Amino acid sequence: MDDDWLHDLRFAAVVLLSKLLAYMGSDLDREGFQEIYPELLKRLDDAQDGIRIETCKAFEVFFAHVPDPWSSSLYPYTVKQIFIHIDDPNQQIQQAIVQVLAKASRVQTDDFIEIARDCETKFSHTVLVKNLLEGAIALKNSKQ
Repeated sequence: MDDDWLHDLRFAAVVLLSKLLAYMGSDLDREGFQEIYPELLKRLDDAQDGIRIETCKAFEVFFAHVPDPWSSSLYPYTVKQIFIHIDDPNQQIQQAIVQVLAKASRVQTDDFIEIARDCETKFSHTVLVKNLLEGAIALKNSKQ
């Protein structure tokens, strides 16, 4: 996934990882998720927008299967790193990030709400953050 000079290989690796996550689903153990998240975070910073969008799809699968709770330290770190990309100049990437964060809110919802509240004033797309926060609060209330 780190092949700097050949973007097709990076793209294929992200697609493969997404398929593996979907196939293994919840059978993947916590250590497996801990191995995967840093590689996906790296690809969110890729120079190719197509790879970044595909990485968002992989993160959606990741958050659909990661155990709840996952990790008291890795979850907040990962979500904060994803939130950074909500201010991406490319609107397709913004929307892909919003979809990832909506999926992430199903895991450790209280932590997500805290992170989203902290992010409300940090990013220029405050409406997107506010909508994610409201969705997470509604999700939390439906769980109770």
